[in-house]
Amino acid sequence: MSQPFFTPPPDYAPAEAMRRLQQQAEQLVGRPVTDYGDLHTWSVQQREQFWPLLADFCGLQFVHRGEQVFDAADLWRSRWFADSTLNYAANLLYPRGINKDAPAVICRDESGGRETLTYGELRQRVMTLATAMREAGVQPGDRVAACLPNRIEALVAMLASASVGAVWSSCSPDFGEAALLDRFGQAEPVLLFVCHSYRYAGRHYDVAEKMQAVVSALPTVKQVVVTGESSESDWHSWGGFVAAEPAEVFEELDFNHPLFIMFSSGTTGKPKCIEHGAGGTLLQHLKEHQLHAGLKAGDRLFFYTTTGWMMWNWLASALASGCTVVLYDGSPVWSGGAEAPEALWRMAAEERINVFGTSPQYLESLRKRNFSAQAFDLSALQSVLSTGAPLSAELFDYVAEHIKADIPVYSISGGTDIIGCFVTGNPAAAVHRGEIQCAALGMDVDVADGELICNSPFPTMPLRFLNDADGSRLTAAYFSETPGVWTHGDHCEKTAAGGFRILGRSDAVLNVSGVRIGTAEIYRPLTALPEVNDAVAVKQIDPEQIVLFVVAENRSGELAGRIRKQIREQASPRHVPSVIHFVSAVPRTMNGKLAELAAANTLNGLPVTNREALLNPECLTEFNPGSANPG
Repeated sequence: MSQPFFTPPPDYAPAEAMRRLQQQAEQLVGRPVTDYGDLHTWSVQQREQFWPLLADFCGLQFVHRGEQVFDAADLWRSRWFADSTLNYAANLLYPRGINKDAPAVICRDESGGRETLTYGELRQRVMTLATAMREAGVQPGDRVAACLPNRIEALVAMLASASVGAVWSSCSPDFGEAALLDRFGQAEPVLLFVCHSYRYAGRHYDVAEKMQAVVSALPTVKQVVVTGESSESDWHSWGGFVAAEPAEVFEELDFNHPLFIMFSSGTTGKPKCIEHGAGGTLLQHLKEHQLHAGLKAGDRLFFYTTTGWMMWNWLASALASGCTVVLYDGSPVWSGGAEAPEALWRMAAEERINVFGTSPQYLESLRKRNFSAQAFDLSALQSVLSTGAPLSAELFDYVAEHIKADIPVYSISGGTDIIGCFVTGNPAAAVHRGEIQCAALGMDVDVADGELICNSPFPTMPLRFLNDADGSRLTAAYFSETPGVWTHGDHCEKTAAGGFRILGRSDAVLNVSGVRIGTAEIYRPLTALPEVNDAVAVKQIDPEQIVLFVVAENRSGELAGRIRKQIREQASPRHVPSVIHFVSAVPRTMNGKLAELAAANTLNGLPVTNREALLNPECLTEFNPGSANPG
């Protein structure tokens, strides 16, 4: 086993919550809980003890606290805390022990704009909007949707929706018209929040015409609210819609009342509309923030995301722990009218961010630029979180050498399906390069036949899929591989240190001549080659072989040779692609995730069923058979 990348000192403050929970578990079970492994085993074997203890420990506020925790009559369809009630928004707006003058949200943008709200000011804005929503006829269970940039208005609208008991869904304004209709058309909202424009990388994008087309195709929408002034006579401006006399009312709702409709990426067909419950979402996020990320009241959490990714919902929930959430609107490498790789790190220094969340793609782009953040005062920074793709060992090193030394890097993984993490960080344990530290508390996670699985239920299982009356689509999505066992769709392995390493999505595993190869095993060696800007590996069906598409300025046979050599030495000969093609870009989803299936289908002459789910579908023309530039 390699030496740890980071070992927490005995008095490491972010681990305090984990240590206190372990002590409380010992008091509850009447025996020593020796380490995290013992704590985790107890949390999954004694769920009727663990989850109520967790709710009390993390400060979840019930309106009515019932006796029932879990009804095991039907293991994977049972309801949690079925006789308890709460309101998600009330938990976020009135976190335990937080003064109304404490900072709740800071919003920054690529143009240098900055807006802040205290908890008291945020409550006021939410209540004025929630009152207007009630006056407009929005009731508990109705659906509210938004196509908005990552600014304060989106956060306020989501909290107002939750306070009323409506079900929230959101997308970012860069989604295409068809992609929006594929999502909102299934959600059937009665109220829709939209913008007329947004900015990204210094460019102004007018989306008014697209929004008009979307609204006209959604017959369920009764009211439309536009951030800013409205040019449509039958739409409301934000200022014209909110109530003059707010009433502070939070609907008392069942623990399992629907809160969010989350959307799968949609790259293999119409996106799944996954409905998640309020109590489960809140309880899971409280656990992940306070215990696995080591956040405490007053800390500042940033995650680079859009309103169309589940990490936006995850970020917002940190208000329930008394944190300050930091929003950012725009390109992560743009500031003041020019390209600026330092933009987010300057913000991190100025805002005294404690936990910085990002993706491997962003860190890799900085590494390729030889960027260093050491000129900035990052003394407040206590950890870096990364999700969206496997995080290579080299990127752990990059953070230590060029961002800040002696802090943990937590690779975390789960997804939209569970609106949280299966495997994650542990501030009380050592971090190893290229690994995810542990299974999350309460999550009965294991690896079987190379697949990440979960053996027993948890509170953020989907309530249901929309348009899936008999539950067959949900069953097919998670339980078709092994009945009674949640199979998550990640190709995974356990490590000698007791952690996990994600090797890629299972549906993108390259099974060539009977050998299963995770695509992450091919991408990892490429991080040592600065000329390689991006890549995607796919299986060609006829002939059966691995084809690697590479984005690089140097499109030479010499570089292709070094790529093969690097993969052979750092992975194995069987990982070496038979063919290397040079392309100008690789396909990615709206959330920046690699769209391996879209690349594979195009190469093999198969249809890409939902091009609208891609950020850059035009690049697929270079993946057609015979059209790419071989190396």
